[in-house]
Amino acid sequence: MIYFYNVILLTFVIPAVAFLLVKYRRRLGREFFYRIEERFGFWVKPSGLDSSRKTVWIHSASLGEVKAVEPLVKQLSGKYNVLLTLMTLSGREYVEQKRLGDAVYYVPFDFNFLVKRIFAVVKPECLILVETELWPGLILETHKNGVKVLLVNARLSNRSYPAYRLTRIFWKNLFKSVDKLLARSKEDAERFIRIGCEPSKVSVTGNIKYDNIPGAHPASREGFGFANSDLVLVFGSTRKGEEALLVDSWLDVRRNHPSVKLAIAPRHLARARNIITLLDERKIRYALRSKPSAGGFDCLVLDTFGELNDLYSLCDIAVVGGSFANAGGQNPIEPASHSKPVVFGRHMDNFETEARILEETGGGLRAENAKELASALGELLSDGAKRTSMGRKALEAVNAQKGAMEKTSEAVSSVVG
Repeated sequence: MIYFYNVILLTFVIPAVAFLLVKYRRRLGREFFYRIEERFGFWVKPSGLDSSRKTVWIHSASLGEVKAVEPLVKQLSGKYNVLLTLMTLSGREYVEQKRLGDAVYYVPFDFNFLVKRIFAVVKPECLILVETELWPGLILETHKNGVKVLLVNARLSNRSYPAYRLTRIFWKNLFKSVDKLLARSKEDAERFIRIGCEPSKVSVTGNIKYDNIPGAHPASREGFGFANSDLVLVFGSTRKGEEALLVDSWLDVRRNHPSVKLAIAPRHLARARNIITLLDERKIRYALRSKPSAGGFDCLVLDTFGELNDLYSLCDIAVVGGSFANAGGQNPIEPASHSKPVVFGRHMDNFETEARILEETGGGLRAENAKELASALGELLSDGAKRTSMGRKALEAVNAQKGAMEKTSEAVSSVVG
């Protein structure tokens, strides 16, 4: 199986990666080549590991996933050495900035012979994969070295499930090398079982993201250039193809609510240039977060790293991006944890359970199109009591879902000892 997979990887994936690096060289070049030797399995022996402790290896794809398991990392760090691997520079920078775990590397390319090299450097007791990090080379080689493999916060979206189902025979064989699968929801658990994971290996532990609640104190409005009298609308983690719709909806409601200021935080900071072009076309006064404006603005463009959560904490309404551009949506828990009413589009495939919970509890609402979005924003801006009520219900929904971290930690301890 692994040799067949290596051939597939060489034949199709490597040329695809090369194409992406050429097409998006400005955005991906520095990230791809930074410490590239680690991606080939050449790791320097970590100096921060305590030889008297067992080592747990946690692999997250990127920033979002490492934020999701941050409480688990902190919990396990008191008992084990925690080694973290990622695929993106933003995720790695976050880990280093927060000083999470005891060592951090880029994960090797998914060839088993590259993964094999790292076991000469580190001897973990178990490998914890986050969400849907089902990399065959990594899993099979880790299992071959006698290391337990766990998939935590496991999810399988409606959008990706048909492809997994179609290749069920492959995944059924791969799941033989997975010792435990801890699913975020009953629906996710059922999907994993349908694609071949043994039911005895699957448990529903909930979503760890609910346990990673940010501080309750809001950021300073003045620090971001807003007045206390402003109504602030945040469009968070926006994707290509949806900013025009979102900005036009804001302009629509602004006719009746002229004090409403806008903040846009693109999912990828490099896209701030595209947003500026859009704002210029519509003759909107804007400011970049990196360049404070003394002359005032109507729209703030967040072109700095790590401040979206602060914007959510000070805003009046949060609109979750990626949900109007069929990009799977982004995490609605972050604004909900700040007691903010949350609005999202129809495409929340990656966070469907979270979106449904917010809808059912009255803490969030879904807008199917631009017209519904403008209507929802207008209604919320006109009714402060409704904004407060929705925000309270959003926080209550988040608090009601807590507990996944403890269940996951217990499951890890049962495997590692």
